[in-house]
Amino acid sequence: MKLTLSQIKEINQENGNHFFDRNTLKGFGETMKSFKVQYIDGINYVIRKRDNKTWKFNPANGTLNIPYLALTDEEIFGKTKQ
Repeated sequence: MKLTLSQIKEINQENGNHFFDRNTLKGFGETMKSFKVQYIDGINYVIRKRDNKTWKFNPANGTLNIPYLALTDEEIFGKTKQ
């Protein structure tokens, strides 16, 4: 099921994780706007926009597994960037 970033944040925090905690984000110079979600083959990936660093989201325990993989532009955008 495709989740929004807000839903992922909620599940993450409900399970006692701090990836999207305000202080954690601030400590790394990030905001929620720094991330996006890509849904590929039934898996939600959280992608940091500035460098495409990618985490696989595990909804069972709310964790983000890193580093999972570096998605190509084609996988992210559905085509190669020109």
